[in-house]
Amino acid sequence: MKEIHRSAPKQTRSRTTIDYILDGTAQLLERIEGNSVTTAKVAERAGFSVGTVYRYFRDKRSLFRALAFREIERTERRVDEVLAENPDAKGEELIRILIDNLIRPFGSSVETQRRVNLLVIEDAEYRQVFAQKIFQLQAKIADKVRKHDPGGFRELPEEEVAVLLGTVVGPVWIMLRINPDRVHHPDFSKRLARTIVDFYRAEID
Repeated sequence: MKEIHRSAPKQTRSRTTIDYILDGTAQLLERIEGNSVTTAKVAERAGFSVGTVYRYFRDKRSLFRALAFREIERTERRVDEVLAENPDAKGEELIRILIDNLIRPFGSSVETQRRVNLLVIEDAEYRQVFAQKIFQLQAKIADKVRKHDPGGFRELPEEEVAVLLGTVVGPVWIMLRINPDRVHHPDFSKRLARTIVDFYRAEID
């Protein structure tokens, strides 16, 4: 499996350049479908030469992968921020607040979110890698939530985690395909929060 970056971003300047390139990619995806995005268009949008883009990314698929991975990393940081900003939130209220923040990536652009979601699903080579990243992210979020609300959430065995992720991630992905705007509706996050809380509190006999 190919690495995401051609050149690992070791220096601050390189990391900044990559962020600008990925920001340009996200801005393009807000306006056009993924198959219409080219490295030349990304370079123009980000303000760099095509050679600079190719220095860090093999092709546009690598750009899409890196964009999705960056959002996963940012999601973990958002969890820390939300927990710090809501020290007294517990149970369903806590989960709803987290969902309101976590299902609104890419600057809350529904269209960018929808298109990146489709690109991830279509990327056969990296689907398993994305799945592993989601499992890792879930474990970190669950640990933080249990520490924030120790009596509210039990620790789930691995097989139940898989079912929970399927129960939650599936509806989000499907809704992004059929009615993207609905993902950001308050009723959607309330329903997901109630499902998650019930899952954590109801042990299987």
